[in-house]
Amino acid sequence: MKVYSATANLIFRYPGEIIRPYIGAGGGFFRGKINNVGVQGETFAGDDDEEWGWQALAGVDFLVTPSISLFAEYKYSRVDFSFGGEIEVDLDYEVSQAYGGVSYHF
Repeated sequence: MKVYSATANLIFRYPGEIIRPYIGAGGGFFRGKINNVGVQGETFAGDDDEEWGWQALAGVDFLVTPSISLFAEYKYSRVDFSFGGEIEVDLDYEVSQAYGGVSYHF
């Protein structure tokens, strides 16, 4: 299964000087594609579906310099797909992702 998404989030950030935690939520457009899968002894030839989904996130920025910070973030996304064809398949897609990196502020 492949899933593509285009999402947007509203983020609320605590205005700390060095440590800045944040939370956010949003949603967007998800496209799922499934190919050649066995379902209860039957072969599902595949289908694609486009649905609206939602996500929530939380993270923290650690300011290293006035322009650079390190960050860690967790994001949860969910969308409910319905695939058709010879067999109807409903799939609740949930993903948890952890990110980390360096941010440049200008």
